[in-house]
Amino acid sequence: MLLYQLPYSHFSSKIKVILLEKQIPVEFPDIPGAAQSSDQYHAINPTGLVPCLVDGDFVLSESEVIAEYLNDHTPEPTMLPVGVKERARSRWLSRIHDLYIAPTLSAIFGLTLADSIDTDVAEEKLESLFKYLDMVEDQINPSPYFFGEQFGISDASYCLSFWYALGLTAQLGSEVPATRYPKLFSWFDAACKRESFKHVLHECQCALGMDTGEAKSA
Repeated sequence: MLLYQLPYSHFSSKIKVILLEKQIPVEFPDIPGAAQSSDQYHAINPTGLVPCLVDGDFVLSESEVIAEYLNDHTPEPTMLPVGVKERARSRWLSRIHDLYIAPTLSAIFGLTLADSIDTDVAEEKLESLFKYLDMVEDQINPSPYFFGEQFGISDASYCLSFWYALGLTAQLGSEVPATRYPKLFSWFDAACKRESFKHVLHECQCALGMDTGEAKSA
């Protein structure tokens, strides 16, 4: 298998965590043409997005679709709950992340790169982020992961993004308040102990120029 990815991407990190959890061998080639917009990459993946999985002659994009493909491809350990309702809720959590939380974090990241921050826009984006996190907080009861002791696809979806949320809100002079999100903070504390996430987070930090030492074991 090949995975075209970017180490600081929310969506790439989800798939990399899943690959590590399932111990699926994979290679991480450079994006052809050195850009997602290149003709060479579009010849492989017409959307031009990451991640993109290549399994022989089978090419698949969209992180959530890739995640479920990998769960079917290598059934153990399973990364979806057993019950029908729990599986639906896991997929709901992943969709809330992909459609709302990740794009909001990307917008906040863009604000932090500007020469001067538009405080009105920053406040609007922070309010949106906290609104979506409220939705997640209301729907989870970690013990220690979203669905008990089983670390799953929805957990993998949020790992890097919650780390981003903590750092980016601080850059805007705010914070993700632990008192408002005690369940999310409890979950994140458990997620940070997973070797898979340690490894992916380290790669992200290196890509962002935040290398903190030796590479974490996978």
